[in-house]
Amino acid sequence: MVLRRRVGLPVSAHGRQSRQRVPAPQRSLDHAADPRVPVAVPTRWAAPLSLPYRLVVLVLYVAAAALLLVVMWRAGVHPFVAVSAATLFAFFGAGADNIVNPFQVTFTGALVAGLVAIILTDHDGPFGRRDALGIVAGIVALMMSGAGVVMVAILTVSVLLRRGWRRALTIVAPLAGIYLVWFAVIGHDDGVTQAGSVSQIGGVIDNGLRHAFRMMAPNARFGAVLALLLIIGFVLAVRQRTRAHLAPLVVPFALFCGAFVLLASVASDHTAMLSVRGVGYARQSRYVSLIAAMTIPALAVAVDAVTRLWRWLIPVGMALFLVAIPHNLDVARSTERTKRPLYAGTRLAVEVVPRSPEAHRVPPSLQPDVITAPKLTVGWLLGALERGKIPSPGPMTPTESGEGRLPAVLHAGAEGGSEGWLPPTQPPAGRRTQQG
Repeated sequence: MVLRRRVGLPVSAHGRQSRQRVPAPQRSLDHAADPRVPVAVPTRWAAPLSLPYRLVVLVLYVAAAALLLVVMWRAGVHPFVAVSAATLFAFFGAGADNIVNPFQVTFTGALVAGLVAIILTDHDGPFGRRDALGIVAGIVALMMSGAGVVMVAILTVSVLLRRGWRRALTIVAPLAGIYLVWFAVIGHDDGVTQAGSVSQIGGVIDNGLRHAFRMMAPNARFGAVLALLLIIGFVLAVRQRTRAHLAPLVVPFALFCGAFVLLASVASDHTAMLSVRGVGYARQSRYVSLIAAMTIPALAVAVDAVTRLWRWLIPVGMALFLVAIPHNLDVARSTERTKRPLYAGTRLAVEVVPRSPEAHRVPPSLQPDVITAPKLTVGWLLGALERGKIPSPGPMTPTESGEGRLPAVLHAGAEGGSEGWLPPTQPPAGRRTQQG
């Protein structure tokens, strides 16, 4: 049995539910969209409503790419190779969820804060101001999401290998203490997560890493080559350095270890979901993005080790990272085309359902959108409408307002049914949509 409680911050600014009590969102590593707050607003209000939040997560993502570049420079990677590797992460379309989805600030923010903490504490000598600032950054990472717990684990490995167990204890103990206090006071309310079997955890790790390497390469076979290159090249990098000069490799190694910790956390956090969706659950965009961030520095070190033997291979080393960018841009465009109609349906449900007369006669727990917002309830929507939190849908056609279909579904809910309204698979005719 493994305790997997997560530190998180409330994300809803709408206040308490006026018609029913809505429980706090689960603190777990999987920060799926908070059902009380539509994360995508794919109508004409999308740009003004979501743009500030998108800018926040985008700026944080760019900061993460810059911090990874710093990690690779500090590890002694050739500047051309390091910049190429950081550029791949910056345009890593397979992890687009952590780039454009405002809610994923919980993952991207934890990554940035964790990298800051790791870089600040990556030095020799006694405890100083940098270490104190690193502890503060670690606290911020913990406050973001469960990904912050993984970043603290990486921090622990990094400090332990470079500065010894005493310094690691000095830096990590305050973070562990704060986490345990949170768990004792708040976190235990959500219960205990049962760990998956060893084979299940191993399957998630294997599947997640395979998919990440596939996305960092232009095709599946080349992904296997990258994985093999990482192992051989990193061993070569260690052999090229004397024991006194191994310290710069600690952070890339610790980050790569963190990829295994992350995937093991996914397996232990979502045993029920894994039984339904299988080990491929870890192939979701938000996880692939973090795996890439934790893997690219070690891969850059490996490529640099080979180019140290033959300097003329530097352009080839750069190309190893850059050739995957077009493929990732295609993945991002494909994801946008797939999700756009679903988000359009979600927004339509949010705008129309609470304005339907039938909404006042159905159970408050009825779920009007069981695909993209399965925990969104009619009761919360009615309360949000009363507080003026839901914009008007404007002039709509009978098809858009769901006449004949949506009221019928709500009427079925009033009769005791539990079915929810399914969003359309295509955007409503005559309305411009964009993912929010």
